[in-house]
Amino acid sequence: ILDTLRDTVKEERLSSPEEIKKAFIEILKSTIGEHEGLVINTKPSVFSSDSRYYVQRADDAVLSVRSEESEYTGGAHPYYWSRGINLDPVSGQELKLSDVLTDTSGVSAILTEKLSEKYNETPFFSLEETLAEYKEENYTWTLNYQGITFYFSPYEIASYADGTFQITLWYDEMPELFAEKYMT
Repeated sequence: ILDTLRDTVKEERLSSPEEIKKAFIEILKSTIGEHEGLVINTKPSVFSSDSRYYVQRADDAVLSVRSEESEYTGGAHPYYWSRGINLDPVSGQELKLSDVLTDTSGVSAILTEKLSEKYNETPFFSLEETLAEYKEENYTWTLNYQGITFYFSPYEIASYADGTFQITLWYDEMPELFAEKYMT
């Protein structure tokens, strides 16, 4: 769905938040309609898949959508994760972290500090070393009207039992970190 939205914004040159929201709703309706009444297996199944979408921000600077996805294909437990898509509403191009942040070189250190403070009881997997190895494209993030939020799924920085983690870096606390265009 997120890939379809990105392609639609780009192909149809949607530029206003209202046009993009309308396109997103139509894509969701279309996707649901394609599967309406579809019966794959009439016997009970232990397999499942679920996706939920949340618009985090839609304005002249960015369309930012977070998806929460889960899947169970057998085994000890299901797997779940978040995805973020961040589009320039004028060009339809996907934004990179370096488009939003003035300097990405210190992101891993900032996130290590913030995660350690917020989740101080969590036995992370060598958090500093893990995040130091991250490249810009490895981060899952969205923008909202107050800042940027980073999401970490199970097994990414800690065990499955520890769950998911999210950290928001606020515009008003770190204004020097953000490109002015994205601060509201």
